[in-house]
Amino acid sequence: MKFRFLILAFSIYINGIAQNQTDSLSNYLEDQLYVSIYNNNLLNTPNEFKSYGFSNGISLGFIKDIPLNEQRNVGLGIGLGFAFNTLKNNLKLTENNGLIDLSILNESYDTNKITAKAVEFPIEFRWRTSTQDKFKFWRIYPGMKFSYLYKTEYSYIDSSINYNIKNPEIFNKFQYGFTLNAGYSAFNLYTYFGVKPLYKDVTGSNEKSSIKEIKLGLIFYIL
Repeated sequence: MKFRFLILAFSIYINGIAQNQTDSLSNYLEDQLYVSIYNNNLLNTPNEFKSYGFSNGISLGFIKDIPLNEQRNVGLGIGLGFAFNTLKNNLKLTENNGLIDLSILNESYDTNKITAKAVEFPIEFRWRTSTQDKFKFWRIYPGMKFSYLYKTEYSYIDSSINYNIKNPEIFNKFQYGFTLNAGYSAFNLYTYFGVKPLYKDVTGSNEKSSIKEIKLGLIFYIL
């Protein structure tokens, strides 16, 4: 009797697992962790603007997938992540009486760098060729990304001067722009075109308040 009861309980258990697996396959989601590595560039810069070195950036986070059709190959992705960015160029920041001036560096220098940490909120419209049992597929994800710069720091070093400005009041802390991520499997191209100017209205002979960011690199999606 006990043996028959154990067989029955085991059968119910196995059937439950199978049913759960079937349900999970028929209702699969593309919830994903993401990591993007990219190069930071600026648009609408002054004529004498120059970059040096590699202005790199990295971001990582999680995206919640919301399917929009029965086939689940069209969806909406809403995420939360963090980013770390550097900008190396000849745009110099100086502080005078509590105000920040932006100017072009013509003299030699060792370091002229901005580092920024941000919380980001990506939103993607998602088209993919995935199925419930196909984990390598093509994707095209256009969308937008909203970011908040919660920590920035400017560093300048030359042969005679060395100073930092923490959280200079020159950046538009709330940023947003268009994104397009496309590729196959885990490896995908990442692009970001900023809409909001990076800098606020500033003083100085070389002022430029319409400078915007463009980011180009790779993004890796991990199921």
